[in-house]
Amino acid sequence: MKKPFTKIATALVVAAMVIVAAPASAQQPQPEIIVNLDRERIFEGESVGYKVMLNNVDRPTAPDMSAFKDFEVTSTGSQSMNMTSMRFINGRSTMVQRRGREYSYRLTPRKSGLLTVPAPTAKVNGRVLKGDELVLRVVPPEDQDVVRMEITSEPESVYPMQPVTVTLSIYIKPLPGELSDKNPLRVLNRAPNLTIPWMKDEQLPDGLEPKTTWKNWIRSYSSEVRSGFVVNNLEEVRNPIMSFFEERSELLFEPRPTRVLKNDDAGKPQEYWAYRFRRTFIPKIPGKYTFGPAALKGLFADGVSAEGRLKGQDIYTIARPLTITIKDVPEQGRPDSYVGLVGKFSVDAALSPKKAKVGDPMTLTLKVTGQGTLENARAPDLAAVPEIAKRFKVYDATEKTDSGSISFTYSLRPLEMGDEPFPSIPISYFDVEADRYETIKTDPIEISIGKAEKLSNRQIVAARHSSGGGQSQIEARREGIFANITDLDAVHNDSVRPLYWFVGLGCMAAVYVVLFFGTRRVKRLRGDTALLRRRGAAAAARGRLREGLGLLGRGEIRPGTEAVKDAVTGLVADTADTAQAGLTPKDVAARLERFGVSNDIVKRASALLETCDAARYAAAGLDAAQIANESKSVLDGLVKELKSKGLFK
Repeated sequence: MKKPFTKIATALVVAAMVIVAAPASAQQPQPEIIVNLDRERIFEGESVGYKVMLNNVDRPTAPDMSAFKDFEVTSTGSQSMNMTSMRFINGRSTMVQRRGREYSYRLTPRKSGLLTVPAPTAKVNGRVLKGDELVLRVVPPEDQDVVRMEITSEPESVYPMQPVTVTLSIYIKPLPGELSDKNPLRVLNRAPNLTIPWMKDEQLPDGLEPKTTWKNWIRSYSSEVRSGFVVNNLEEVRNPIMSFFEERSELLFEPRPTRVLKNDDAGKPQEYWAYRFRRTFIPKIPGKYTFGPAALKGLFADGVSAEGRLKGQDIYTIARPLTITIKDVPEQGRPDSYVGLVGKFSVDAALSPKKAKVGDPMTLTLKVTGQGTLENARAPDLAAVPEIAKRFKVYDATEKTDSGSISFTYSLRPLEMGDEPFPSIPISYFDVEADRYETIKTDPIEISIGKAEKLSNRQIVAARHSSGGGQSQIEARREGIFANITDLDAVHNDSVRPLYWFVGLGCMAAVYVVLFFGTRRVKRLRGDTALLRRRGAAAAARGRLREGLGLLGRGEIRPGTEAVKDAVTGLVADTADTAQAGLTPKDVAARLERFGVSNDIVKRASALLETCDAARYAAAGLDAAQIANESKSVLDGLVKELKSKGLFK
């Protein structure tokens, strides 16, 4: 009889152990950062793609890339990831899950050699996650004298608002023998690729404005014949209507060449063909601005074979970066009235009211207009003007900047009577053309300040007896009472009333009960992942759309449309509690029809996703502003209809 009992007891113990161990084996996957480089070896001056995946993270934020000191880091967008795949290694299968957000960057090394790509970090649920360090080999260009490049500026140092011209010069050695007078670009079967980092306006640093837009600038170098340079991989779409079957061709640009003498590496004069790309900028604020490196890659003729044919050499060369200093205005000779303006300006003043009494509020507005930089402008210190400080109490100014002007608004209170005009206010700015400080003054303003009214004690504390009866007049007290209180009912009894305390304690107990049961309900709901996804679907989609609209606003159509597509497909996937990866426009339309969304919105959403897919192949033929407007309208319509169906509750 004991043996069956022993077996039953043993089975129960084993079952209990399995039940206890089950939660440990079913733990949720831990948050992590996964990083990836698209190449392990590049040439100096080139860029490499870099992806940072915040995996198993519900509400990810962009990783911290501040440790990337040896790289120029440029964000190229992000996308939501929710996918499962199988990986087979040595005959064993492993399930790989990706759920979170992937951030894409372009890394441009600042030097050559074997570089360490630092580990990005991100803060998740109060703790810091850290990715892996990677290694990137950056190969410097080989020594050769066939093609040389350099970046120069004229002038090398300027004040804000002074134009500076940056020139990229490309020197190509003449062809050998009888072909020396022939343009060396005209004999190439394929145009070399040139990378100019400062070509597009959106890639310029803050505080630096181009004199002309990048499209107008590069168009001025368009080649009249089929020779020249391919600049930043610019392409022309010949048939944008058929977005998947268009004819695409590289655009070629060639500055008018000249013949120059330039010393080679040995210091000997050597003749070259020179091609110069010049662009002018207007710096707005002091600082250092770096241009480059620029890179050139292609096959160039460097000799003649025994059969009389040209021989070619694959060449990769770079132009070293150039740093331009934008000087701050000089300390010497700087007047106390200097307010940070650089350029040429005028000033107007307005004061209201012009008739007041001592102690009355007055409003003074100074408006500075002209041509120059307003970024560092600050409000003039009126307290530093003796005539103003003596006669007025001055409060801090507010400021408002418009196109070409800035306004400062002060509140004043007169301290003394008189009809003397409001004093002139000096304002100094630095004139870059004259290379000196200039001081301008506002015109005096005619004003009249009268004597302040003095109220008697009776006027301050007395009140007319109300006809309602039962109200007594207020008597004057030494400690005083507010003049606008004329009803004794407004003076409350401050004695302790126990009933009020008991009622208050009862309310607090009721609130505690509500919070207790509410907290239990919240904890229960948090276990429903599908419900959590639906509730956060609209906010997550709008966040992705904002990212896409920002990219489209800067003219970055491909990453912008990817973010827009991510917003729409993510909204549908989160609402349906399904995987987002692989959702096609047809799949999205089918899901929306099941939700009961109107046919008009379904068709517009499908068309928008088709446009986003087409942008991968023919971004140059699409209108970024039109896509932005339509995507916002479609997403708003989808959220509104899905909410009306009760899907986000």
